[in-house]
Formats: sequence, structure tokens, C-alpha cells
Amino acid sequence: QTQLSQLLNAIHQLGYKAAPFEPNKQEESYHQMMKQYLYRLGVAGLATMQVMMLAVALYFEVFSDLDSEFKQYLRYVSLIFATPVLLYSAQPFYLNAWRSLKARSLGMDVPVSIALIFAYFASVWATVAGKGEVFFESISMFTFFLLIGRFLEMRARRKAATASANLL
Repeated sequence: QTQLSQLLNAIHQLGYKAAPFEPNKQEESYHQMMKQYLYRLGVAGLATMQVMMLAVALYFEVFSDLDSEFKQYLRYVSLIFATPVLLYSAQPFYLNAWRSLKARSLGMDVPVSIALIFAYFASVWATVAGKGEVFFESISMFTFFLLIGRFLEMRARRKAATASANLL
């Protein structure tokens, strides 16, 4: 008795996307999403490598005779590399956290998003103030590893769905 448009609207109000099943559109959507995750993963991976090289010098004080100006320079370079990770690569976590909050529930992405944002701004503050610790490598690495997990999870779900569809 209920119209499909009413159901889709109710699902949309909860913060989720829903549409009638169309195999071609689903396949296209899946490939587009995987492509976006690979781009995000690439940005996070490259930035993580660069920031980790700088973190070795900063945290482990391999070069203990570094001038304070050079240490500050390394912090700013780390900030530059970590910013695209926070703004672009971590975007799926923010969107999912927003949907969770909008639906008045707490998913895994809510604490992840809060941790990333707070660690980033605390590190920016420490960089600008010139004192304290920075966590740019943690932000980049955490995002990178979570994206790898999501990517592999999506592939596994896809394979399981394909296998179960073939069984039916």
C-alpha cells in the first residue's frame, strides 16, 4: 500500500542513499566508488610516506643538532602534507559520521572523525606556537590504514554478494 517514493524519502531522511535496483547503475556506482577510494588511498599513502620521513627527524631526534628554525620548517612541511589527507582522503569518514549523527546514532566514523580533526588542530596549534608535539604522521597513517581497511572490506563484500547471487 505504501508508495516506493515514500520509502525512499524515509530512508533519505535517515541519512542514507537509496534507489530502485538497477544492475547497470549499481555496477557503475561500485566502480566509481572504488576509483574514488583508490585516489584517496593514493593521496593518503604518498602523504604518509613524506610525513613519516620528516617525523623520523623530529620525534626520534636522529639529527639532535638541528636548529630550532629547521625543526619548525619540518613541522610546517608536515602540515602541508597532512592537510590534503585530512581534507580529501578522510572525507568518507566525515560523511559517514555526519549521517550517523543525523540519524542520532554513533557509528565508528564519529570517534574517528573527532580524533582526526582534534589531532590536526592540536598539531596546527603546536606548529604555529612553536612548542608542543605534532601528530601529522599519526593523522596521515591512521587515515591511510583505515582507508585500506574500508577498501578491502568493500571488495570482500562485493565478492560475497556476487558469490551469493550466483548461488541463487
